Amino acid sequence: MKTPFKILLLFFASLMIMPQLHAGDNIKKHLRKAKKYRNSNKFEAAENQYLMAVKTDPTNFTAHFELGLLYEAAFYDPSKALESFVKAEDVMKDTVYELYYHMGRAYHYFEDYDKAIKYYNLFKNGIEEGSDGAIVTDYSLRQIEEAKFAKQYDQHTFDGMMVNLGEGVNSGFSEYVPVFMKKDSSLLFTRRGTENLGDYYWDNLHYEDMYVSFYENGELSKARSLKGIKGPLSKINNTKKHEAVVDLSPSGDTLLLYIKNKLWYSTYENDKWSEPEKFGKEINMSKYQRHACFTPDGKTLYFSSDNKDGKGGLDIYMSKLENGEWTEGVNMGDVINTTGNEDAPFMSKDGKTLYFASTGHEGMGGYDLFTSEFKDGNWTEPVNMGTPVNSPADDIYLKIENEEQIYLSSNRKGGNGKMDIYEFKPYGIPEFKDCDQKINEPYIAEAEGIHIEAFGKDTAYVNTMEVYEANGCKAGEDSITHYYWKYNDQEYEQFAYEMVFDKVGTEELVLEVISRGKDGYETHYCLTKEITVMDEPIIDTVPDFVLKPIYFDFDKYNIRGDAQETLDYNINVLTENPDVIIEVIGHTDSKGSESYNMKLGENRAKWAIKYLTKNGIDKERIITIISKGESEPAVPNTNPDGSDNPENRQKNRRVEFKPATKVTAFDDIPENTLEYQNWNIQGFSESIY
Repeated sequence: MKTPFKILLLFFASLMIMPQLHAGDNIKKHLRKAKKYRNSNKFEAAENQYLMAVKTDPTNFTAHFELGLLYEAAFYDPSKALESFVKAEDVMKDTVYELYYHMGRAYHYFEDYDKAIKYYNLFKNGIEEGSDGAIVTDYSLRQIEEAKFAKQYDQHTFDGMMVNLGEGVNSGFSEYVPVFMKKDSSLLFTRRGTENLGDYYWDNLHYEDMYVSFYENGELSKARSLKGIKGPLSKINNTKKHEAVVDLSPSGDTLLLYIKNKLWYSTYENDKWSEPEKFGKEINMSKYQRHACFTPDGKTLYFSSDNKDGKGGLDIYMSKLENGEWTEGVNMGDVINTTGNEDAPFMSKDGKTLYFASTGHEGMGGYDLFTSEFKDGNWTEPVNMGTPVNSPADDIYLKIENEEQIYLSSNRKGGNGKMDIYEFKPYGIPEFKDCDQKINEPYIAEAEGIHIEAFGKDTAYVNTMEVYEANGCKAGEDSITHYYWKYNDQEYEQFAYEMVFDKVGTEELVLEVISRGKDGYETHYCLTKEITVMDEPIIDTVPDFVLKPIYFDFDKYNIRGDAQETLDYNINVLTENPDVIIEVIGHTDSKGSESYNMKLGENRAKWAIKYLTKNGIDKERIITIISKGESEPAVPNTNPDGSDNPENRQKNRRVEFKPATKVTAFDDIPENTLEYQNWNIQGFSESIY
């Protein structure tokens, strides 16, 4: 029996539909499991389900979008979040305005302010009118203004960069509130990680625990929890709830802590910190008191609280110590506090400048840090501290120990986790680290356009001045800002360094070059030049012995036919006089820059030497190779009236050979130095062999 044609068509169509239905079921299954894992804080399992969903159907908007949200909120990975959001936008059929909001946030975080403003506007335009919509509109408008502010604000309280404290302190989670303990050179801080005693809090982060890291030889050790720690901190302990470090009094004997949503304190007595005690209701005036600091005299406490009578979320309050009791906290008023959040107060050592974090004052995004000065009995209008202190992310918990120790906490781009602790480093301060990794060789990374080199002789004579230069150094797209030399523990900031060695032996000269990129970050390059210092040899000149010069075409260093004939003549003379050694001196005319002509003279000398050594002259007979550039013309390059003299220029484009005789002083020259023949080079940048 024949099957009707229409039935065959239906049969094949059903075969095509069935895999699609099956794939759709799989997508729903993966998304269902992902949400279940996500809601139970099993984020890796949730990620795996979302990845299987997008692999099954790369056009599924929900899978891409929710994966981006997971990366954003649970993994603190804005880069992966943005990647997923972009894919979600590519496959989006019906507009989901919430996606635009998260894309705006991601671009804002990565300092792509134009795109951030674009997506914030798309989000704002899609919000429905009404009371809830008005609130969201106001919020998105603020973020647009923050992006605009960050794009154009160019004031800086500190001139330098913020440097991540590294893996000894910072993990893949959150670290914040650094408190330096001068008594034992340690750094206390707060962490919210999987090693903490408590489980997840309502914000999908672990409860806070306190940690400590010790400075050892200028480096911070791997941090450890205060749980069960012995010694002075044994009574400052972690539990399954929130415990966080807050601040240390200027006198160093009172430690402020955050425990059970309140402010506590511990005092240093008999070489130990006491059991923490809670401040009274004058300070712990509401459900949530988060941060505090003392004035230098210890008689005033500034603290943050979410008191219902405040201006916004968190406000900063002030309490004074009178007759041994703290007065009731007083709101600092509209100059400091806004309808947003003001937190993390810190007072300068002279008691005249208040530093604090705010989401309400004009900023770059999230929490920004501000300063306000106390003048004529009032606090001045807060000033945004600008970069590098502030970023589009949250920047908070500033601590200024001294000019060389300034810390803050931030979740800016490039960190290890959700929030990291950073240290301020001024620009242009040499480190001289790992300088022995490069000895008598340049630092070169051709792909990045980096070439750092210390030019000068590897072998020098006693009581003879030598000049060492950082000539021709390049740092890719970065700008070189500083050159430092270090000799015998003395540091000098200059491009070139002149030296006169006073004794025979081996000396080390260190060069550090500092460059700065457009992002404000510095890179330090350091290398060592090892110099062999010898007694100066006595060279007997041979006045009656003549070697002929060779000549070159304009801007060329290849050996011409007439030059080959001259060199062959010189080779015959040198062969007949085996005790003669020579200096090879390269010259140019005056066309071109001095630096270019020095290099051209070098190349001419090098090519002449290559011809000599390839045709039987031992390289050990060439004792000095000099580039004079345009500095020693044989004849004037111009006529008396100033016009050009081409014939004379030809006479100046030359290499000369100056003869001398060998003496016993050369027995003291190291064999490896003679092998490369660069112990007495002037103006040379590389070995000629």
